[in-house]
Amino acid sequence: MVVVLGGGQRRSIDPAKLDPSPHSLVRLIGALELSIEFNWPIIVCGGSYSGEIPEAVAMANKARRLFPNITIYEEAQSRTTWENIKNTIPILKSLGVKDAILVTHGYHMFRAIMTAKEMAPEINWYPYPVGESRDLVPLSLMDFLPKASDFQINSIALREYLGIVAYKTRLLLRLT
Repeated sequence: MVVVLGGGQRRSIDPAKLDPSPHSLVRLIGALELSIEFNWPIIVCGGSYSGEIPEAVAMANKARRLFPNITIYEEAQSRTTWENIKNTIPILKSLGVKDAILVTHGYHMFRAIMTAKEMAPEINWYPYPVGESRDLVPLSLMDFLPKASDFQINSIALREYLGIVAYKTRLLLRLT
């Protein structure tokens, strides 16, 4: 089973125009690659903050338009990584799944896989990070000059570090 965590969506009041965010699309493409290559079903995760159509529905609709024969389950109630994992576990258990591939961005994987392994140790979780955020060429002098995109990267890193601390604390205290 492939479990793909949502990464946001473009909000719309028109369901026909609802689309996953670029972050979610990268994750969805990774999940679709695995699903197509190994004929594995997918669980798409992600809810909604303000009553619009859930992120999981947007991802599932996009995947079904592209690949109508893939089996897709939707976990459409969650708003956080914690809730993604918590709400996916009953689906996995009801299907008798013992092994799950977790798809998310590499920067997000540590927190996601840590949470999954702690919340459901009876499931064998395997990370499948997507969305390489660095260039795969040697560094040049220009790489050391500040860029506007560095602020976004630092913001993502800070969010993940804070998320790791919060989730580790929550797991230690076993809060749900």
